[in-house]
Amino acid sequence: MKVRVKVDQKLCIGSGSCMVIASAHFSLNKKGKAEIKQSENDKSTDNELVINVSSAEKKQLLEAAQACPSQAISIVDENGKKIY
Repeated sequence: MKVRVKVDQKLCIGSGSCMVIASAHFSLNKKGKAEIKQSENDKSTDNELVINVSSAEKKQLLEAAQACPSQAISIVDENGKKIY
């Protein structure tokens, strides 16, 4: 399944909770802000990344978004419905 993940750089405070929960999908950039790791099969647009994930990875991404203290991470399912 595909999900669209976005990290709002203006809201991100660089706590790193997303990295702890979903290190396969998040890292901190040079400015100390979270960013989404991109593989060669992922499609990116403006500060968003469409990721093909398993149901376990989707659950992990949701947990990472929910753990973000500044609510900088949003996730949209493949039907365009915002799930977080």
